Amino acid sequence: MTIRRKPISQSNVEQHSISAGVLWPCRELPEFSPENWDEIIAAFSNSQTIEMTQAWRETPQCEMEPSRVQIGWREKKFWVFAEMTDKDIVNPATKLNEETYQLGDTFEIFIADKRLPHYLELHVSPFNQQMQLWVPRAKHSHDDGEWQTHFIDEPIFQSWTQVSCEENRWRVLAAVAFDQLTGKQIIQSGVEWLASFSRYDYTTGKNHPILSSTSLHRQLDFHRQQDWRTVVFC
Repeated sequence: MTIRRKPISQSNVEQHSISAGVLWPCRELPEFSPENWDEIIAAFSNSQTIEMTQAWRETPQCEMEPSRVQIGWREKKFWVFAEMTDKDIVNPATKLNEETYQLGDTFEIFIADKRLPHYLELHVSPFNQQMQLWVPRAKHSHDDGEWQTHFIDEPIFQSWTQVSCEENRWRVLAAVAFDQLTGKQIIQSGVEWLASFSRYDYTTGKNHPILSSTSLHRQLDFHRQQDWRTVVFC
């Protein structure tokens, strides 16, 4: 795995000691084909659904469209299934590690093992272009305002997308092998991760996207790990 360093702005990573919020069970999924969306929906049918929201606002923006996320595990992988309502599905990204969230509609995945000092940030566009980053969970300095994150040059996760302009909807299925995050292929029951999923919803002709998240962020900062949900493997 080759890692390229990239500086990012302050407030992206909170201190390593974190107390995350609501428990989110991650259960084993039945067998399914990642190419068959009916099988995917059936496989996740018993998984808890979390709706995205805008907890940093007193009331959500009227333009915010529904988004829902489900999780599970199977075959040494962490799986994510998301469905997003979208009347204008757009993202011109065409290659790995383009900054998808600055270009158009983007689904973001943040996952961390509580025992480890880093997390993964993974992006998927509606047309299945990816961005991948390895991010230290602790500040490098309290004074210089510099933070470090890392682009990952080789693909480290799998994703599939389905776009339906007729139904104003796009879906994402993503799979991350356990060892890409933890270095181990086995996850024991009761192990806790932190996870958050967010969305950039762009509309042609408007300057700013509508943002939402599965985390109850008190401030608009998707990297606020103390707001991420605790995922419990079971």
